[in-house]
Amino acid sequence: MNIENIKPSKNDFVMIKKKTISILAILIILGLITGFILSTFFYNEANHKIDEYNDNMNKWFQMWNNSLSNNSKFNNSSPFISNQSTNYSFYNPYLKHLYPSDVILLTIGVLAICITIYLKIGIISAYLYIFFKSKSPYIIGLILVFIPLLIISLFLLNMLRALYYSSALEFSILASSLGFGVEGLAAIICIVTIIEIIGLSILFYLTNE
Repeated sequence: MNIENIKPSKNDFVMIKKKTISILAILIILGLITGFILSTFFYNEANHKIDEYNDNMNKWFQMWNNSLSNNSKFNNSSPFISNQSTNYSFYNPYLKHLYPSDVILLTIGVLAICITIYLKIGIISAYLYIFFKSKSPYIIGLILVFIPLLIISLFLLNMLRALYYSSALEFSILASSLGFGVEGLAAIICIVTIIEIIGLSILFYLTNE
């Protein structure tokens, strides 16, 4: 049997490339959709927690004022500002309500991490397909490398979920370091994850070649 007869033709290579690019695009789109859903959920969850916290603070202030209402010496001497409508100061115990503009970096981070999760799942699936074809132990090693990387992405996603709530912190320096500023933790995660998306996309493309 002539070996050349079983070699893939040029048209076969073109079809494989188109199929790989299509699957890659689908994975990225799925990551964007999932990321948008999760970021919306995290945003609403954070605002719900903020509202609960502020309601509890109002109840505490009411108890404080009621307990000191009969004592003129301590009346209205709370070390905190008990009115949410006042300007924020160092002593303001309330958390501010989040707006979409407050969590842009966090939202981008969630979108990017969701894309990496789908890309890693795609790469692991491709390696499993290759392993069932070749039974190569080398492929098992690659799969065992990407499974922990997938778990790390899930942990990073949960970290960003916590940062949504932390972004409501009043103190600008702390809030910036956690998620607000370009130099904050959320920005670092975004940059690293976007670089990871580029690398994973190239690896996925080459793996399916």
